[in-house]
Amino acid sequence: MWTRIRRPSPSMGVALVALFIALGGTGYAAVKINGKDIKNGTVTGKKLKNRTLGTAKLTAAARRSLRGQRGLPGPKGDPGPVDPSQFVPAAGVSTVVVGPQALTIDESGDLEFISKASNSLGVRSLTTTGIDFVSLHPQLPATLAGRPVRVRAVTLCVDADSPTADIDHVFISTFHGAPPATLVANFEDATNRDDNVCRRYELPAAFVLAAEDYLTVSVRMSWTAVGGRLNFAGTTLEYERT
Repeated sequence: MWTRIRRPSPSMGVALVALFIALGGTGYAAVKINGKDIKNGTVTGKKLKNRTLGTAKLTAAARRSLRGQRGLPGPKGDPGPVDPSQFVPAAGVSTVVVGPQALTIDESGDLEFISKASNSLGVRSLTTTGIDFVSLHPQLPATLAGRPVRVRAVTLCVDADSPTADIDHVFISTFHGAPPATLVANFEDATNRDDNVCRRYELPAAFVLAAEDYLTVSVRMSWTAVGGRLNFAGTTLEYERT
């Protein structure tokens, strides 16, 4: 017995054709279109999904356009170290005056400071007889512009015109290192002085400072009565770059 097959209706045919086209087109796109098939520079920005590209994929012009405006200047930094050589002439001798307030006395307790002023300083004895030191430790740079410093001369102004006190010795020395330091160079004036004068001491060439070196100017005072007195004024130091 033959079964009669019914012819599909026109609407069914249209539906089947549409289904075949949809399935075939999707399969073709999924197989044939990928990143290798896209030519560089052919996809415009409108076709890209937001936040999907890094800066490495952008052109140089595009990267430059991402730069913002220059910000406000930051706070001013701390000043750098001062170069002492800017205050020293390229050649010749420089001088520095150290006030008498920088003087120190020995810790024996036999002397005391009196009549302190901006340009003078008195030292008085507290015992009937004795010998003690009044010293100055000026701060001098060991190098200037990378070169060692030589101390040329020291001018010491002392009023020793007192009937019961005088200058017994003057010592000008350089030492190296922390106490107990090593003596490097020494100058000594052993003349007994009881005058009122500024005396300049020219130093030998050995007075060249190195790192950790320092200079000391010491006056040894002797007295024969309580109240023996010396008056000190400023001390002038002359130095130069070697």
